[in-house]
Amino acid sequence: MNRKKLKYGGFSLLYTALFLTGIILLNVFAGMLTERYFLKFDLTEQGLYTLDRDAAQFMGNIDETVDVIVLSEESVWLSHPESARLIDILQNYAAVSNGRIRVQYVNPDLNSFSGSKYDNSLSKLKEAHIELSRPEPENLSRNDIIVLSSRRAARIPASNIYVPLYDAEGRQVPSINLDQEMVTAMLYVLNENVPKVAFLEGHGEDSAQNLQYIFDRSGYSYMSLNLALEDISKDTVFVVSTAPKTDFLPAEIIKLENYLSTGGNAVILYDFNTLSLPNLDEFLRLWGVSVDSKLVCDASQSYGHPALVGARVMENPFPSLSAEDAISIPVLSYYARPIRPEWSGSTSGRLTAFPLIQSYGTSYAKDYGSGDITTFEKEDGDETGPFTLAYDIRHLSYDAGSNQVHSHLIVSSIGLLNDEVLALASQYRFNNPFMIVDIANDLNPFGQSVYIQVPRKLLSNEPMVVSAGQSRAVLFLMVIVLPLAILAIGIFVWRKRRHQ
Repeated sequence: MNRKKLKYGGFSLLYTALFLTGIILLNVFAGMLTERYFLKFDLTEQGLYTLDRDAAQFMGNIDETVDVIVLSEESVWLSHPESARLIDILQNYAAVSNGRIRVQYVNPDLNSFSGSKYDNSLSKLKEAHIELSRPEPENLSRNDIIVLSSRRAARIPASNIYVPLYDAEGRQVPSINLDQEMVTAMLYVLNENVPKVAFLEGHGEDSAQNLQYIFDRSGYSYMSLNLALEDISKDTVFVVSTAPKTDFLPAEIIKLENYLSTGGNAVILYDFNTLSLPNLDEFLRLWGVSVDSKLVCDASQSYGHPALVGARVMENPFPSLSAEDAISIPVLSYYARPIRPEWSGSTSGRLTAFPLIQSYGTSYAKDYGSGDITTFEKEDGDETGPFTLAYDIRHLSYDAGSNQVHSHLIVSSIGLLNDEVLALASQYRFNNPFMIVDIANDLNPFGQSVYIQVPRKLLSNEPMVVSAGQSRAVLFLMVIVLPLAILAIGIFVWRKRRHQ
């Protein structure tokens, strides 16, 4: 009898041990699957842990290893709710890329990371990639993220991850922008070729930090160029002039013309207060456009001030800038000036003019050339709109091999794209930056998509909302599947013991 009890007791201990071992192995296996495939429910209202479809598709197609180096210890990020959620999001990237994206957390004070390149030294990595110090004047610092491929490196500043936005009721709400920053950084480090953009200097140009940042985030590398002292290199895709205050020299105009005649592209952004630059004005006239000395206003379409102009996208050669996809763009601009064609119709020889941005019909223009403006309100004698605020002039020519070469000259007002406007546009979700983004995409000579737009996610303080589908899934697992599994195991053990 004692032997029989001992036998039953032994089997009971064995089954219990096997059951506990199975539970432990199941948890370990589930943990491994979660790390590898991010098997978690995203119950947040904003879908913080769910990748945008385009972003997920892009990361799923990555076919080489990319290292993501977080300049912070993982324990430090876990101790703060704001950064703790970023750990799960980065884990999601690694999962959808099938392990191609490798995430590691590094104490920047120790100056080392895992990997054979650069002798595992952060300082040597920084020396090898000057772009890690951008956007200036910031430098690589704690909580920044480095994205590193075999080609190049990109830096995501910690300040770019959380950005304030305004919700539908006008309240300022923090938003998370990590998806957009990660996708653009990945595109930059993985592209075979990096297009270049040169920002002209030497004519009192305005600061272009935010515009440079847009090109940088769109996969371009940027540099400064003084046309009086330097030539435009053949591998430059864009030349940008941001509100010159002094005129171009004749020799500079010749360099610009020669560059455009061989398939180059230029963006000229006029300043409202600079009414006359004879050499540059004549150059634009030969390209078929002129900049009027008037200020465009619109009291009915403004954003809190009549001098802030509402505008819409015109039909144009850039597919992503079409009236169907973006009916209107609220243009925050104190300096909007009309751009006028210098010929009747849209074509003159090898030049074709495409209007890009146009104010609404409720707009009106005040003559600034005759003196100071005393009021922004509409007065008798003011010219009524709509007015074209940006033109793309396309030039058709032929290279030495008789191949067609297209050049683009984009002319607009700096008020559409100055630093202040671009900063406000990002907060209020205006589309001003995407005018340049779409142009940069479509004129990229390497034929690669250099920008994927990922919507930001607001971090609202509202309680978590669980969808009906999610609640049914949790109910099914907790109320039906788990009890049935436990019951089945109990019946199995009972039958075994009964027949012994």
